[in-house]
Amino acid sequence: YIDKQGLMKKGLAFNVVRIAINFKRGAVLDDSIQVRTKIASIGNKSITLEQLVCKKDSDVLFADAEVVFVFTDRHTGKAVEIDDEIKKICGIS
Repeated sequence: YIDKQGLMKKGLAFNVVRIAINFKRGAVLDDSIQVRTKIASIGNKSITLEQLVCKKDSDVLFADAEVVFVFTDRHTGKAVEIDDEIKKICGIS
């Protein structure tokens, strides 16, 4: 969970800078899907997430993805370092 108001108060924006998706199999119209997300790594200025797109309540895998995002200063547009306050806003201990 990311506290959007906390980001706004700090003058930050959330920007996805890279997505790599590997499709494994197709889902059909009546499939309920679930996206499982975990933090893969936290760098100085970026966070990488791993995502699995699965059939709900199952291990049937439709796709996996790696998503990299940064926080930028809303006025300068430049990436900012991920400090403890940003981690708190993102619910990261």
